[in-house]
Amino acid sequence: MKPATRPPGFDYGLGMVESRPSATHAQAEPQDRSGRRSRRQGRVTAPLRDSRAVPSDDVGWSKPIAWRVLGLVIILAVFLGPRLHELDRLVTPDEPIWLARSANFYEALSSGDLKSTYQFAHPGVTVMWFGALGYVWAARDYPDQVSGQISQRQNRIAGVLLFQGRDPLTVLVASRTALILGMALMLGTAYLLALRLLGFWEVSLGFLLIAVEPFAIGITRLLHVDGIASISMLLAVLAALVYVFRGRRTVDLVCAGVAFGLAVLTRSQLGFLAPWFVLLVVLDNVSWKASRHTIWPAIRASARPVLAWSAVTLATMVVLWPALWASPGTVVRGMLDFASTAALEGHERAVFFAGFVYEGDPGLRFYPATFLWRASPATVVALVAALFALVFARRWRLPAAQVQIIVSILLAVGLYGVMMSMAAKKFDRYLLPIYPLIALVGAWGLLTVARRIGRRSGLPFWVPAATISILALAISLNGVRATQPYFLSYYSPILGGAAEAPESMMVGWGEGLDQVAAFLNELPDSDRIVASTESWRTPLSYFFDGDARFASYVDDPPGVFRWVNSDYYILYITPLSRNGVWHPFLEYLGDREPVLRVTLNGLEYARLYDIRDDPLPQYMEQGGAGMVHWAGIARFVAGGKSENVGTVRGSVVKEILYFDSIDPHATQLLSEQYGLRLSLVDGSGTVVSETDGPLELNDPIRHGLHWLEREIEIPLDIQAGTYAVEMQVYDLATGMIVPGFSFRTGERIGPGFQVDSVYVVSSQVDLDNLPELLP
Repeated sequence: MKPATRPPGFDYGLGMVESRPSATHAQAEPQDRSGRRSRRQGRVTAPLRDSRAVPSDDVGWSKPIAWRVLGLVIILAVFLGPRLHELDRLVTPDEPIWLARSANFYEALSSGDLKSTYQFAHPGVTVMWFGALGYVWAARDYPDQVSGQISQRQNRIAGVLLFQGRDPLTVLVASRTALILGMALMLGTAYLLALRLLGFWEVSLGFLLIAVEPFAIGITRLLHVDGIASISMLLAVLAALVYVFRGRRTVDLVCAGVAFGLAVLTRSQLGFLAPWFVLLVVLDNVSWKASRHTIWPAIRASARPVLAWSAVTLATMVVLWPALWASPGTVVRGMLDFASTAALEGHERAVFFAGFVYEGDPGLRFYPATFLWRASPATVVALVAALFALVFARRWRLPAAQVQIIVSILLAVGLYGVMMSMAAKKFDRYLLPIYPLIALVGAWGLLTVARRIGRRSGLPFWVPAATISILALAISLNGVRATQPYFLSYYSPILGGAAEAPESMMVGWGEGLDQVAAFLNELPDSDRIVASTESWRTPLSYFFDGDARFASYVDDPPGVFRWVNSDYYILYITPLSRNGVWHPFLEYLGDREPVLRVTLNGLEYARLYDIRDDPLPQYMEQGGAGMVHWAGIARFVAGGKSENVGTVRGSVVKEILYFDSIDPHATQLLSEQYGLRLSLVDGSGTVVSETDGPLELNDPIRHGLHWLEREIEIPLDIQAGTYAVEMQVYDLATGMIVPGFSFRTGERIGPGFQVDSVYVVSSQVDLDNLPELLP
């Protein structure tokens, strides 16, 4: 059948074919649905939906309900399969924060402390709702066992859950599961909305590409805001398009407002959809042919639906966020302050990009480059196909309404990309909200090009369409297969894959640390092992039975202290890419063979070294600032708190000190001739507590260093604040202070020098929230 003989609105698989009115109909005076004449007068009027709307049989919704249900079931199954599989294999460093925020949100709802449902300015309300549902599932009585809000930082939530007899990882997996199921519900709704806009096959292929995008799978498996933000933006955009292009029904306007409210409650930056929606309505009111004579009347005509949409959005936010009932001013100020800080100051951590480490904004190239690195090649090629189809839209006689829908989606993508690029704070995952929209547009592009190929080659449409669709899905599924269950380790093979990514991208967010922990947990007395690394200690602690600590083995007393208190060292790829490992220590490792290597997707992520029997590295032996030598006695090389016993008034702080340059046969003589005094000193130099005794050194257990441990009592009557721990060596017979000299400079130090500091608090509650109290 020739194209010229097609009846108006006939669906050839393209999705939407605009049904154009006849000349007689075009000249007739417009009427509303009831047959009455339109009240609109003047040169510019809002177009009548019934005359421009695409007939329902031209979109995916025209398929029989069995087709739609089958498509929905398949898409949800593909979406949920990889996201629910092995959810306990990875913990990222931000998730304990969201686990704590969800706990606080749950506690606030249970206690009626509605103001405390404001936890952070993201605001991440949808994450906390689903996270709270995870607590209802796995820790229902959590609010009954806490006295109120807890600190979001320092992984405090893990300690609270362990004290309650619960496994933090189990609760985290439950909250993740609730969030994933919530995203699946939103995705299914978005699929049904998309069927009202585009053809069945375009929508189905687009949502399958969304479901199997490897990087997106990795992010949407986490208890974090970025994954649900991407689904929220997809839902909000499609709901708005349905309202504008499908008759401007009141019910669709309400749905669009609710969807936008959910998006803003998830991530405040998605508020950019407000100007996008206004622009969309205005363009539609002038039939996408704006001029200086039509634009202002169109803006006035758009006011009523925009105000109604805004009202529904605000109502949605107020209903779902109790903090807006209790303290709206605090909420609004917090969100605005956070937005300005993120836009101007960047992230608190260094960002590695394109071979350089940036302390601030890595520049406008960042997001285009990260998209190419993180997106599946199928998504990138599909986007190119869509842009190609748009360029030739008029020549190929593509339906105008169809093109307008695709352009509207790309406009949302472009505005979001520009907004995020202008902000100083940048990470690859922040761009994730555009991925689902690009996949949907890309699917339309692929099948449009396939249709063109079919016409020119004489093949049935389904042959090139099926070939292209299967190839696109196979490419993405291959990435899923290669990276599971560490989907965050996916990098596009177009640019060299994971092996080349460390040269241009930040790599590693805790992937593979579960394997390191599994190895350590098999060792004898694993609960007493100390494993140190420069990054992601919190993720490690969710799998490791022992003690995970920070490692920065520099040549000063704190660095030595960290070294001598470590059994194993984990060299992880993230600090390597950020220049976060002390270079002399990397040289020290040299050709040493690790006891374990963890390789993911062709890239080595972690090396585990056994350092229990290693002597002090040579570069540390050379001494650093703070090392003190007493001629003929010993050299102090490190000191610090041996146990995290707390610094509440009335408690005890245990200090451990390390010495070398000692004659192993003279330790008994030292304890008979010399004493060691530790003093707790306030800011004015006043000693508020003291411990004293002979210099009784214990024999080296490891690393060749002698050591001793002393306890200092924290008086009940001192003020909260920072206190110095100072050390003196003196002659037991005369009481005279033995002079010490800086090992590096040789200069004499004062009678007492600082070896540590403690921050004293008034109560255990203050100790729990210590990060918030520190100046």
